[in-house]
Amino acid sequence: MQPTARRSSRPPGRPHQSRLSSGCAWRHLPPAFGTSSATAHRRFTVWTETGLWRRLHRAALDELGARDEADWTWAIVDVASVRAKRGDR
Repeated sequence: MQPTARRSSRPPGRPHQSRLSSGCAWRHLPPAFGTSSATAHRRFTVWTETGLWRRLHRAALDELGARDEADWTWAIVDVASVRAKRGDR
């Protein structure tokens, strides 16, 4: 008896988006970063906890908006922030 193929819940023809962007593996940082993966991770954590990324994002949006170069027709959803529902649960 051969195993049956498991069917995907994605509609046909739709790519699996999480494969396009899946975060950072610290051990794969290039040597050009000039620091160890442990140091890079520690700095990233501190910068995240102090709100640096939110402030940089806001500054970039403000700058693009001031130059009328912000394109509000695109968006990215961070799946880490969106609850994934499982069937009827």
